Amino acid sequence: MKSETIKKRDVQLHIKKDGFFSFHIEGSEASQLLITVDKHISASLYITYHGIDIACNCHVVIESGSSCKILFWNEVSSSMRFQQTAEVGRDASLTIGYGDLSEAEVVSDVQAALLEEGAQVQLLTACISGQKKHYALHCLHEAAHTSSQMENYCVVKKHGDYIMKANGQIKKGAYQSTSVQKSRVLTMSEQQRSEVIPLLLIDENDVKAGHATTVGQPDERQLYYMQTRGLTREQAISLLVIGYMMPIAEIIDHEELRDQLRTDIEKKVGYHA
Repeated sequence: MKSETIKKRDVQLHIKKDGFFSFHIEGSEASQLLITVDKHISASLYITYHGIDIACNCHVVIESGSSCKILFWNEVSSSMRFQQTAEVGRDASLTIGYGDLSEAEVVSDVQAALLEEGAQVQLLTACISGQKKHYALHCLHEAAHTSSQMENYCVVKKHGDYIMKANGQIKKGAYQSTSVQKSRVLTMSEQQRSEVIPLLLIDENDVKAGHATTVGQPDERQLYYMQTRGLTREQAISLLVIGYMMPIAEIIDHEELRDQLRTDIEKKVGYHA
C-alpha cells in the first residue's frame, strides 16, 4: 500500500477520480487541510498523522452525487488538537472514521453540515484512553431527506479521561430526516473518568431520531464463557477490547489496510492467541 508523505503546513487534496488514496502527514505545528471531492466520484482516503503537538484545521467538501470514505488515524506522540468542518451536497455520502491508539492527549471538534436533500453522513470514533481524549461531534441537518449516524467506541484504562459530546440537530424544514447515535464505553478501572453526552436538537416533527449509550466494565459472564473455552482471563479481556476497536478497521474497502489495522489493534491490546 503506497502512501504519499506530506510535510507542508497547508495541504489541498482535490479528488477528481474514483479510487483509494493514502496520505501520511507529518508536522509539529498548526496545519490546514482542505479535502474536496468532485461530483459523482467514489473514493476512499486513509490519512495518518505523525508529529509532536499537532494542531490541524480540516475542511471537507463532498459535491453532489459523490460517495467518500475517510479514515483519519492518529499516530501523534504528544498532543493533538483537531478541528474539522464538512459540507455534504445533494445525494452525496460521507463516512469519516477517527482511529486513535496513541498515548497522546486529544481534543477533537467535528461539525458536519448536510446541506441538500439526500445528503448522508456517518461519523465513527474508536480510541483507547489512558489520558485525555475529548471529542465533540455535531451533525447539522439543513435540508429534508437527510440522514446522519454517529458511532463511538472507547476503552478507558486507568487514569483515562474520556468525554464524548454527540449532537444531532435537525432544523425546521428538514423533514423526513434521520439522526441516530450510539456510544459504547468499556471501562477498565475505577480510577478513570468517562462521560457521554448525547444531544438531540429537533425543530421538525416528521423525523426519526434517537440515541443509545452503554458505559461499564467488562461483563463477567462473557469473560467466564470465554474462559470455559480455553482462554485466560487476560486473553478474554483482550478480545473484548479488540471487539470495541475493530469497527474502525472496517470503514475503508481496502483489504490490505484492514489487515494492517487489525494487526495494529491486536499489538496495542497485547493479545496473543
